[in-house]
Amino acid sequence: MLDLKTSCPKSFDDVPSCLRKSVLAATSKYTKLLRKLLNGVDSGYEHLELDKDIIEEEQDEIKEFIDDVGYVMESRDAQTTHLSTISGIIPDLMKVLYNIFGRRSVLIVDEYDAPFMSALCHVKDAKEQADIQQTYSEFLCESLKKGILVGVFDVRGIGLGSGLNNVDSYMAHSGFIEAQPTENPFQHAFGFTIHDVWGLINDYVDNQWPYRVTTTCLELGRFKRDLLVGCIQHFDGYRIGQVHHVFNPHAILCLIRGLRSIRSLADVDYSNYNFWTETGSMKVVETIKASSAQDLSRYCEYLSSSFLRQSEYRQHQGPLAEHMSLDFIDDAAVGSIGSQEQPQFPLDVDKETREELADICMVRSSDRFHDMQSLGREPLQASTIMRLLYQAGYIVPIAKGRVGIPNSEVHRALEQFYERVAAQLKISTNLLESIHEEMGIYKCDLQR
Repeated sequence: MLDLKTSCPKSFDDVPSCLRKSVLAATSKYTKLLRKLLNGVDSGYEHLELDKDIIEEEQDEIKEFIDDVGYVMESRDAQTTHLSTISGIIPDLMKVLYNIFGRRSVLIVDEYDAPFMSALCHVKDAKEQADIQQTYSEFLCESLKKGILVGVFDVRGIGLGSGLNNVDSYMAHSGFIEAQPTENPFQHAFGFTIHDVWGLINDYVDNQWPYRVTTTCLELGRFKRDLLVGCIQHFDGYRIGQVHHVFNPHAILCLIRGLRSIRSLADVDYSNYNFWTETGSMKVVETIKASSAQDLSRYCEYLSSSFLRQSEYRQHQGPLAEHMSLDFIDDAAVGSIGSQEQPQFPLDVDKETREELADICMVRSSDRFHDMQSLGREPLQASTIMRLLYQAGYIVPIAKGRVGIPNSEVHRALEQFYERVAAQLKISTNLLESIHEEMGIYKCDLQR
């Protein structure tokens, strides 16, 4: 398991120190195992019996690998001269493990796109960019059975090195609505479902919440109902293929962990939660420089106003609104909510922008790699920014031919993003200013 979340070089000189940390963390437990095997301490691993004769035959290779790891550990101030040794650690480990166990390795690379996006944003020289991309593509070798790359941005088309050919891509949003489940066989493996969230809420409130003993059964039922509704409004809304009601697991676990200090529902302040932005590194989005201010304002205004209308509408219509009047929600009610689509606001206030955004995000986003090359070099067009926001999860598919903001937490994050970009462009940071003016609403009367 190779985690590249914090491996974000801003120059080629940064690569050795960034890569060193990730490689040592990924290989540490295997290095300890090999030391034990070399010393004859352990003859079995994960229920596999090891042939001592094979270990003896491979001891020179094992010693060489352990020496290389020791060299990398001592090179705290890693330089580019150390790079070949650092980048060779994982392929060498997979080769040693294959010789010992007779099995090829599966390598999981988490946040594989982080170093590539960092290079695109910060490195101006094309050759230096290519060198960084090539370095981070050298983990694949003949001893590898399969590589699983997990990330936010689809960067397959910007030159990931010769090692990353033959890639099958399973985008989170692929297989939406009409497609068959076989187009995205992993769509049920992402995030928490509404049943997962309901189970966690019940378990914590019934068995661990400090104030449960002084709360009546009726109050507990309402508390759990309102917690589920709050989670749906603030952390739900993601679509993975044909699966809807997908929650951000990090947000749910952090919320439940924080309930220990909550005496009543009135003390739950969702507006202070920023769990979603903590889930992964969004530094790329934060550094975006934009052009076409008018289009950017129009897109973001449409997304924000549509989300607010949808949120208000769903408090009165649809399966969630139907169950809000109940004193408690049971498993059957949760199943009913989870199996139904939330209703769409019936009035299309800006059909042209809606169709334009859907085309930018849902139709072209997986085909367009070349405009990523302009990251960090020039201001981006509004359409490119929307594609990046779509891949990053700020914008999600919400119905056939329609994209939008998934929940209140992401809505706040989009507002903060827009304020940063609007300040750069020296335009109004009030996302809904034109709508407010059209409705005769001004700063002193925004509550209307």
